[in-house]
Amino acid sequence: MFSEVYAGTATPIDAYRRNLQRAYVETLSSRVNGAQAQSDDVRAFFRGELKTLETDLQGPRIATDRATTLHIQDVRQQITRALDPSVQATAAARSTTDVDEPSLFDVTAPGDACWPDYVGLWKKKQ
Repeated sequence: MFSEVYAGTATPIDAYRRNLQRAYVETLSSRVNGAQAQSDDVRAFFRGELKTLETDLQGPRIATDRATTLHIQDVRQQITRALDPSVQATAAARSTTDVDEPSLFDVTAPGDACWPDYVGLWKKKQ
């Protein structure tokens, strides 16, 4: 996922790889804090992966181009937020209070419904 970090030479990260890496960190973050938070040992492994990645991203300069440098800074900031206890407490409180409110894009429609009624859900929220 982050082969450019472990390449040993300054390697620019292209836009597609930056997007993939950003999505990976967001997925791990949501598994630690968000709606998909794990409650078993898997959460510890996700947290450990984020900590390892954060340490590896602090290493020597990875690339000389501005886009890669800014991307690495952004990913490190995402990881810091994911590991922040105050963010975790806020996410836990939010997940317990928002359980009864249906999401506008809840796709848990019955199996026989081909198209979920998003308009109906939207009108309910109004």
